[in-house]
Amino acid sequence: MNKTSFLSKMKQKGTFFYWGIVILPILNYLVFFIGVNINNVLMAFKEYSVVNYEKQITWVGFANFAKIFQDSEVLGYLVKNSLIYFAATLFIVIPLTLLFAYYIVKKYTAHTFFKVTIFMPSIVCSMVLVIFYRTFVNEILDKIIIQPEISLIRKDETALPIMLMLHIIGGFSANILLFLNSMSQTSVSVMEAACIDGASEFRTFRSIVLPSIWGTIVEMIVIAMAGLATNQANLQAMYGNEASNTMRTVGYHIFVSIFDGGAESEIKYAYCSAFGLLATVVIAPVTIFARYLMNKLGPSDR
Repeated sequence: MNKTSFLSKMKQKGTFFYWGIVILPILNYLVFFIGVNINNVLMAFKEYSVVNYEKQITWVGFANFAKIFQDSEVLGYLVKNSLIYFAATLFIVIPLTLLFAYYIVKKYTAHTFFKVTIFMPSIVCSMVLVIFYRTFVNEILDKIIIQPEISLIRKDETALPIMLMLHIIGGFSANILLFLNSMSQTSVSVMEAACIDGASEFRTFRSIVLPSIWGTIVEMIVIAMAGLATNQANLQAMYGNEASNTMRTVGYHIFVSIFDGGAESEIKYAYCSAFGLLATVVIAPVTIFARYLMNKLGPSDR
């Protein structure tokens, strides 16, 4: 087979077109996922230093991991706060979102109004939402209701609850569409049959709606668990890189450690890589196991 006939057959089969489409995402995956993550793993066992204005890289084994545990008090705050935000998502955001989504799907009083107002914050840029929320706290809660000497956002006793409320508002708005879409796939005739048979709203929700959307609920929980090491909980938008140690999450701590840039920031790359790798080693198997249990033991519509 000569070269001309070979190229003609490739054109006829659409081979050029196929590879023209897939080559870019394949390269993107190999370079920015495989390559970057391999480099991140190797970086966790290195140390960057600057000597006479020259960067030096040395292998230090598990020294970077040891640094993570040197300040156990700060590490305790990071883990505790990350778990608190996760618990807020698991026990407040997801249940409330489910109930409001069911309310809207059933088209109860003012369901259209609630649908628009609940979803509205997710349309607004997160930074704008944080600015509005900070203004609300500073101008209303601080000055009109409580009038503290120190702003509630800065006060140690109230800063975490204030930020948790912002986390709940943002998460509640962002998740409503996902649950609405899942619930809209539930058979209307089945729910109507349950009502005719005398099933209460709670029984209909628990026995019909919940099993039919259980897959979506599982994925939402899995995403929240996987984000334990990356969730900044809007701390960067609210405090910049100046949030106190008592407020920090794991994701925020890693981010602000290399926030400023420059040579000083590059020195911290190895430490941050070690922190991220350690978090992955701990969180990944727990997330996979939790997903397995929820799929196996959770309700089913079959």
